[in-house]
Amino acid sequence: MRIPHLLLAACAFSCARPRQPAYGPYRNLDRGYLTEGKIRQPLHGRPKQITEYILSRPDTAGPQARHGFFVRFAYNWDGDMIYKHTYMNDTVVGSIDYRYDAGGIHDKSAVGNQTSILTSRRLPDGRFKVIDSSFKGILSSVIMSFSPDGSEQTEESYSDTSAQGRPVKTVHIYYDGGKMVRIESNSSDGYQEWHWIYSLWNSPDSILAYTGRPHALKLASRAIFYNNDHGDPVREITIYGADTMADRLNRYVYDRHGNWTQKIETTLKDKTGRFGNGEVAVWYHEIEY
Repeated sequence: MRIPHLLLAACAFSCARPRQPAYGPYRNLDRGYLTEGKIRQPLHGRPKQITEYILSRPDTAGPQARHGFFVRFAYNWDGDMIYKHTYMNDTVVGSIDYRYDAGGIHDKSAVGNQTSILTSRRLPDGRFKVIDSSFKGILSSVIMSFSPDGSEQTEESYSDTSAQGRPVKTVHIYYDGGKMVRIESNSSDGYQEWHWIYSLWNSPDSILAYTGRPHALKLASRAIFYNNDHGDPVREITIYGADTMADRLNRYVYDRHGNWTQKIETTLKDKTGRFGNGEVAVWYHEIEY
């Protein structure tokens, strides 16, 4: 699924199969998904590694044509993502590497010669304190907590590492089983909510974005997905207010586990300027189990 532009606020397998400590209920719920922003694509058959290529036409030139630009996700045996690497001409140009232990999650991001490091530790009261060193060297922190049943995650963000006083941003994430159903975000930039609507699948039928106040919400955008029998969208429509900004059709090829290995995406309409009307993009997933 492509991520609607307004929904980009919030965020995959190696041969080693260690059983690593879980990072609270949130990481357990994210296991077995290929995640991009607020889109969570269910995976089947315990993939170890997924390499994703996006081309402007079917790959008639053979696999070697794919190695200009691609992204590789790797997961451990538990289904936790352990890295996401971006390649250009078989050279890593961007990376996020994840490590898990009893203190939580730790990751290192790199783009060119710039590096950002995120580290976590468990506090005596059971919450997690996450320290983030941005690419600009600015330190910030987040206090994370989880409800006992794993149905709610709370994130309180601070502009320094002391994590004292009033947070600059508070986010609540709600789950129903393994499904993310709602995010509430409150900061100096205003209040926002995102709602996921489901029917038969673990993939959503729609994602609704709201602005305003908790009891006076205004619908800002909708992403609508018409899913097939695999739970993958064969049509995606993005609407801002009353204006349809994007409309795309998808066709898939699947492997024996039910994961798609090819997606042909045809843009019927795109007012964002990112794709032209009638443009075709071909996505390939090379999956190692």
